[in-house]
Amino acid sequence: MGEYTFGFDISKWVKKILHLLVLILMLIGIYLLITTPESKRLFACHTRDVSQYWTAYTGPWLHGSIEHLTSNSISILGLGLLFLVYFSVGSFWKFFLIQFIVSSNILFFLGDEGEHHIGASTWLYSLAAYLLTISLLSRNRRIKSMSLIIALWYGTMWWGLLPVLPNVSHEGHIAGLITGILLAIWKMPKWKEELSREKAWKEPIQEKVEKTPNPYDSLGD
Repeated sequence: MGEYTFGFDISKWVKKILHLLVLILMLIGIYLLITTPESKRLFACHTRDVSQYWTAYTGPWLHGSIEHLTSNSISILGLGLLFLVYFSVGSFWKFFLIQFIVSSNILFFLGDEGEHHIGASTWLYSLAAYLLTISLLSRNRRIKSMSLIIALWYGTMWWGLLPVLPNVSHEGHIAGLITGILLAIWKMPKWKEELSREKAWKEPIQEKVEKTPNPYDSLGD
């Protein structure tokens, strides 16, 4: 019977966290530098207004208040770190760019005409739905545990899919949910290949440390 020891590469995780902080700092910078009542009206996603289709890509970068920004930033950090436990930084940015394009278009055509949507919560639902779908489709018990983490940590976020909260873009949340599920299914062969190369989810096979034998184990009763 043996026990296992693991190495923890701090520098690797510092680099991963820095990538997430870049995205968060961009949101903070936009909020501090250019967010005004006028800019929110101009750059918010004007759903189904073809003449302002470009706002589909500007709306997610704006936030209505510091509380709104803080909540989304913390969730981006948490879900982003969970993503990076299983996937590389390169995969994170590829996922982010694809989901950004897809979810922005879904929200633009899903929302009612005349509505204005802002906030990065669409990205959060894309991340959460992607990770949850992967965990449910995977046969590995460590990856399946990710669904429990999301359910416990972000369980209340799923209420945001219902049109019951005032001033909350449930259409944006639904757009993110659809995007995350579609990307998880579409990229299934690719993420399975990458997961097979990651050590974080495998059974512990690194250095095995044998315990000192107990001399009394060989004695009878």
